Amino acid sequence: MVMLDEISKIGFGGYRITSDSDEHYRSLCLALNLGCNLIDTSSNYMDGKSEELIGKVIKNNPHYTPFIITKAGYIQGNKDRKSTRLNSSHITI
Repeated sequence: MVMLDEISKIGFGGYRITSDSDEHYRSLCLALNLGCNLIDTSSNYMDGKSEELIGKVIKNNPHYTPFIITKAGYIQGNKDRKSTRLNSSHITI
C-alpha cells in the first residue's frame, strides 16, 4: 500500500520527454534528486519514448524509487502499427 505522504506534492510530467534527449534525461534525474518522486507518463507520450526514458533513468539509477502513473487506452503511432501486425499474425496448428 502506498501512503499519500510518501508521494511528493509535485510531479514530473512525461508528456514531451523523449529517450532521444540527453537534456530530458538530466532533467528527470535532477527532479528525482531534488525529491520529486512522482512521474506521470503514458505509452502514447512521444510514441513510447517517454516511458523508454523513464525506464532508462530508473535502470541506470536504482536508488531512485519513484511512483509512476501511466494510462491505459488506445494505441497510436508506431505502437499501433506494431500491434496490428502482431494481431494479424495467426499461428495455425
